[in-house]
Order: sequence, then structure tokens, then C-alpha cells
Amino acid sequence: MTRNLSSLQTVARLKQREQEKAAEQLTKANAQLEGELERLATLQAYAEDYRSMPMRLAGQLRQLRDTQRFHLELQQTLELQHAAVAVARQEVEAARAEWIAARLSHGALQKLIARRAEERERGQRVAEQRRLDDQGCRSTRVSGVDEVY
Repeated sequence: MTRNLSSLQTVARLKQREQEKAAEQLTKANAQLEGELERLATLQAYAEDYRSMPMRLAGQLRQLRDTQRFHLELQQTLELQHAAVAVARQEVEAARAEWIAARLSHGALQKLIARRAEERERGQRVAEQRRLDDQGCRSTRVSGVDEVY
């Protein structure tokens, strides 16, 4: 039983490391998401500032086309950044699910170890009680008393 408990404790330490690694991944994924959200906010603010600038329509067709091309590229960049945020959110959710699974697995293993330790202690108490009972029976036989109370 001790060997079994020791093996379980070794597995529990491995599960603890797994849980810690999953927590680190979750932290990294959250940091990545925060960075992507900051970049998106910066791009959106930049686009809003640029849109609010007055257009000079002084007959400069080339400048108007350049401005429209810039707006299009900025919109495409915003769309790409939205996609990057979506991917980062998915990574956070996946990391969170992995961390929760590792935490639950480790918790279940800890409960199993506690139960096994309790069973071992209970078995030791029962064995000790039997030893004391046997010792008491032997001492009454040796003294010549055969009465059982």
C-alpha cells in the first residue's frame, strides 16, 4: 500500500507541474490577447483620427486617390487585427480549458491520495487493535483464566 501511495504521490507531483505549465500558458495567452487588443485600439483610434481630418478637395485627384487607397489599406489592417484578436481569444479559451482540465485532474488525484492514506491508516489501526486483542487473549490463557467477558 505504501508503494502504491508513493507512486500516486509521484503522479500527483507530475500533475501539479502539468497544472502549473497550463497556468503559465494561460498567462501568456492572456498577455498576447491584451497586446492584440491594444494594437487594435491604437489602429482604431488612428483610423478615427484620420477619418475626422477634413478632406481637401482642391482639385487634386491624385491626392484623393492616395487618401482612398490609404483608407482601404487601413481598413484591411483593421480587419487583420480583428482576426488576430479573435485568434488570441481562441488561444486564451483553449489555454483556460487546458488549465481547468489539469487542475481538475490534479485535484481528483489529490483526493485519491488522501483516501488511500486514510485507508492505510485505518488498516494500521485495525491491525494494531487485532494485535492488542491477540496479545490480551494470550496473556489471559497464560495466566490460566479462560473466561471471556
